[in-house]
Amino acid sequence: MWESFFGFKKTPFSDRPDAKQLFASAAWQQVKTRLEFLTQHPGAGLLTGEVGAGKSTAARVFAASLNPSLYKILYVHFTTGSALDLLRQIALALDLEPAHFRGDLVRQISDAIVRLNQSKKQHPILICDEAHLLPHPALEQLPLLLNFDMDSSRYLTLLLIGQPLLRRTLSLQMHEALRQAHWRPLSPRGAHTRRTRRLSDAATQGRRRRAAAV
Repeated sequence: MWESFFGFKKTPFSDRPDAKQLFASAAWQQVKTRLEFLTQHPGAGLLTGEVGAGKSTAARVFAASLNPSLYKILYVHFTTGSALDLLRQIALALDLEPAHFRGDLVRQISDAIVRLNQSKKQHPILICDEAHLLPHPALEQLPLLLNFDMDSSRYLTLLLIGQPLLRRTLSLQMHEALRQAHWRPLSPRGAHTRRTRRLSDAATQGRRRRAAAV
């Protein structure tokens, strides 16, 4: 109803925006370049920004661009819970029946990650969204999944996505193992540009002046 009132052909701010309409701002190009680097050099990456900056959208669009035969995306959207809850979510993303105890869960997940790399030739990318909500014990579990095979091979890529609070949390000494990549947040200016672009894309030619006023 309100779309027709404002002259929109579609909803400008959907939960899943069209990847083809993602505005190629300088901030997005920087994020894209660093995401590409992370896939080519497996390890841990950090993507932070304020609410509405486009962090999740950028990660989702980039993940969709990867070859599914070569990469398996493990997406975990964390709200609240324990370290055990996080491990269970990761196990479910790997299509596993989660074990009951933490030690068994870590071994179960690690074995599945190795199988993906060695048998299916797929490299898993674990994306933890809303990671600023992860408690310290949960964050401390992640290095175990990055370095568990007593060799220099990297069988898992980790991408933590969250608000700027996450950067301060990872600056603590207890999380030194995760501080392998520090990315700049998407700028507020970039977020404003994306909003303007999506409004423009959604508006019809006859009412674009009204959309610009919004």
